[in-house]
Amino acid sequence: MRNVDEAALASAAATRFRSEYDYAVWEYLRSPKVITALEGMSGGKIVEYPQGPFTMRKDDHQFFQPMYIASFGDRTEKELFDEEKTGWGWRQAAKIEPEQTMLPTTCKMERPS
Repeated sequence: MRNVDEAALASAAATRFRSEYDYAVWEYLRSPKVITALEGMSGGKIVEYPQGPFTMRKDDHQFFQPMYIASFGDRTEKELFDEEKTGWGWRQAAKIEPEQTMLPTTCKMERPS
């Protein structure tokens, strides 16, 4: 289980760029070299979440990964966690593969130079 520091999140959300360093990092991430490296990127686990493989489409930088539909109800031995001591838990109802969500793009994005 992850701990979320709500105060830190609120503080970060209140100010977009707190320093010249933050702005420099933002500009670097928008650089052609970084953008080109991200195009067509694919991989396994994302951060610490187990969603599975992901892909970033080169044409429009859309990010695709498996999508899950879950239901919430009476907990059985299959649900590991008792949500807030309610006796209820989450269970996976469906999984949608990335290929099923990819629509053709109409993006006319200008390529970085």
